[in-house]
Amino acid sequence: RSPSRGLGDVYKRQDGGNPFFQIFDGVAGQVRMRIDSSGRVGIGVDSPGARLAVETDSGNAARFNTPSYGNSQWFRGGAKFLGLSGSSGAALFDSPSYLDFAAGGTTSSMRITSSGAVGIGATNPIASSVLTVKGATANPIYIDGTGAANVCTSLTNDNHTINVGVQDTGGGYIFTPSMLQLYAGSVERVRIDTSGNAKFSGGSFSPVGAGQWTKGAITTSGSYG
Repeated sequence: RSPSRGLGDVYKRQDGGNPFFQIFDGVAGQVRMRIDSSGRVGIGVDSPGARLAVETDSGNAARFNTPSYGNSQWFRGGAKFLGLSGSSGAALFDSPSYLDFAAGGTTSSMRITSSGAVGIGATNPIASSVLTVKGATANPIYIDGTGAANVCTSLTNDNHTINVGVQDTGGGYIFTPSMLQLYAGSVERVRIDTSGNAKFSGGSFSPVGAGQWTKGAITTSGSYG
């Protein structure tokens, strides 16, 4: 035992029990740091259960600071690294295979593969898709736009955009700047053009006039319904 410059005492246990080294704050009556016989360090913890255990009743338990811009901080577990970019502030995860997010246990709730594919409820997201959603429920995807007049989901490629949504009147809609085509069995079955012509066919289409509906050899003029 030896004094520690008036801040408290430094102890080395020598009473025959498991040895440890600790820094004790005599003013506050608390152990500030302890190193046990296994080399585990506890800060604010009398019996550290890991190589480093930090515990506090208030404030931040730990803070790591890299003053130089551009430097990143990394934590390693096996072949995987978890870090924070010093330049962008982005969270980083370096893994040779995937990044898992688990809630309420160790079962993966969301996975991001090394190719950038995201799986929600799917541990093997389709590589050719950006997002794979799998759920044992009737509605694996639910979009709530409460408070908005019209809510839509946009699907876009290099040339076109199609919007599928719900209007504030309660009706649903599909909006496309060009024609709308519906396929069944990899064959186009229905087409609606920008003039309002609707064409139904079991094979090829033949033009009909505005306001006309055709199915095979049957054509009816006027309003549908």
